Amino acid sequence: MKNKEQIIPQGAGANKKTRKALIIITASVLAVAIALTAIAVIIGINQKKVKDPVLEYKGSKLPLAFYSLMLSRTKGGLARSGYDVRSIAFWESESPVLDKTNAEYYTERTLETCKLYLLSVYLFDSEGLTLPDEYYASIDSEIADYIDLGYVGDGSEEKFNQILAPYGVDIESYREALIIKGKAEYFQEYLFGSGGSKISDELKKEYYEKYYHRFKQILVSKYYYEYEKDAFGCEIYFSGDSAKPLYDTKNGVVGFDKDQMYIRDGYQEKIYFEKDENGEAILDKPLYNKENGVRHPVMEDGVAKKVYYSEAQMAERYALAQEIMNSVSRDNFAAFEAEMEKFNDASDSAEQNPDGYYLSALASSGYYEADYLNKILSRLGTMTAGERAIVESDEGYHVVMKYPLDSGAFSDSDKAVWFDNFTATIMTEVFKEKYRDILDNMTVIEENLAKCESIKFIGINFDYWK
Repeated sequence: MKNKEQIIPQGAGANKKTRKALIIITASVLAVAIALTAIAVIIGINQKKVKDPVLEYKGSKLPLAFYSLMLSRTKGGLARSGYDVRSIAFWESESPVLDKTNAEYYTERTLETCKLYLLSVYLFDSEGLTLPDEYYASIDSEIADYIDLGYVGDGSEEKFNQILAPYGVDIESYREALIIKGKAEYFQEYLFGSGGSKISDELKKEYYEKYYHRFKQILVSKYYYEYEKDAFGCEIYFSGDSAKPLYDTKNGVVGFDKDQMYIRDGYQEKIYFEKDENGEAILDKPLYNKENGVRHPVMEDGVAKKVYYSEAQMAERYALAQEIMNSVSRDNFAAFEAEMEKFNDASDSAEQNPDGYYLSALASSGYYEADYLNKILSRLGTMTAGERAIVESDEGYHVVMKYPLDSGAFSDSDKAVWFDNFTATIMTEVFKEKYRDILDNMTVIEENLAKCESIKFIGINFDYWK
């Protein structure tokens, strides 16, 4: 049975960047929406002319095209995280929330984020704020780049409209969406200061201690990856520099064919083999430099191929997870880390932050794209520092240990990767709390909402907007 466990599972295989992105992507979609990296925006034109509004509050309206564009961005974000958004089975499967499909869940989340944008626009207009001319110039320049310079539109408005059509917008409604985005961003700065400068250290400390969990984990996975093999059936270790097989030239020996020519691989590199007792090459046992080489996973449709363990094997693996957890007593952090060294394999790109993972409970209940993170955070919320638990997810059995929070970690540059959206998350929560009455009293115009293409079939938007 394999004991090579990955610490952070991925949606799209064993690529280190993918997994790291997955963790960062999980940091509060809602916070991102309010904080400059958003999916949607709001309209700055005559509200009476808004076409097919899907949300309304005291005369401020959010157009169907904006909601549609946002839905396409939601789908694009899931695709980037490695989810098979082209599969109807994915959308019809169970979401992180019980009794909802993924389609229902992510559609509802998109609408909730739209409400935050409508709120931003309503307040922006109520305060008598205006966008600077420079902002309008910047969005006109962006659109001109697409059209006139032919970046995607081949110099044609008609072509660019064709590109935008799967997302439910055209050039005009896309421009309106960018104006909405601008109003949301400018109101955020008006309310919280540039980069959240008006957020006090006391408030940051309060939110950090209330909503963040610190933990480390060992994953006993439900699958393993297949790696590329050579003609002899051995896993190949490649050079990271050239992506060619990397042989152990120090301990290996070259071999010769029947014509006394060097035996070479598909890259025409000489193969070094294991030696027998006489120092001769064992011609079916290539000797790779495993210390300095890396394996390449077998890819299927651009994703690392997963091979799932059988039901009987999974029973053994659950027993292994229990054995790991029971071998560590409460508060024995050193013992847990020793188990991590034993069961987590760095050659599988399994990284463990030396100080543990810091994730926000504000982003739980579905704001993380990865279901397993919601489950871990939900369990951590019932635990005290020093406790261990097993959390099951589609990825496997997560043996987690909760650690005490490191005071002031949110301002520690060495831990910045966990707090990219920290200030944005606080702003979102303060924003929602401050204006809860408005959010709760917005009108959803169902007949217009029904005109939008389902998230199952809407275009997968990676590019619009920036």
